[in-house]
Amino acid sequence: MTAGAVPAGLSPTRVVRHREGAAVEADDLVADEVPVAMVYNGITQVVMLATPADLGDFALGFGLTEGLLAEPAELLGVGFV
Repeated sequence: MTAGAVPAGLSPTRVVRHREGAAVEADDLVADEVPVAMVYNGITQVVMLATPADLGDFALGFGLTEGLLAEPAELLGVGFV
């Protein structure tokens, strides 16, 4: 596995897989998780752990699901710090 082939939001790591009573070391990819604060109109609505890929879609989906946005056009911007 080469660094250039790793998709965004994933990190290569060494893991131990336990199968049928045996432990085997292997290379694998694990999802990155970072704290994400959803702030709408200057008010923090929630902080959760999320994979840092597609955060714009995540913000839009959260805003619509929670009733903070009535339609996608109401999301005027997404910022990252």
